Amino acid sequence: MNSTIPFDIHYDSTGAILFIIVVLFWYSLGIVCLLGMQIKGRDETVEDYARYQAKLLIENLRDQTHTKQILGIFIKQ
Repeated sequence: MNSTIPFDIHYDSTGAILFIIVVLFWYSLGIVCLLGMQIKGRDETVEDYARYQAKLLIENLRDQTHTKQILGIFIKQ
């Protein structure tokens, strides 16, 4: 009953290394794509914020000009 089973296992180390390289490349490509999308989203947010600030500045200048014109009319009367 004491039989030994020969363990003659041959590993394909080249295939295993290739598999690991492919998996690491796939995950790193996914991470790079996600980071790229995050950076693109932030750039758009910064541009939107700059447009918003410029719009507020123009509105404030317009309001000041109108106020100055109205005060000029009241002073002349």
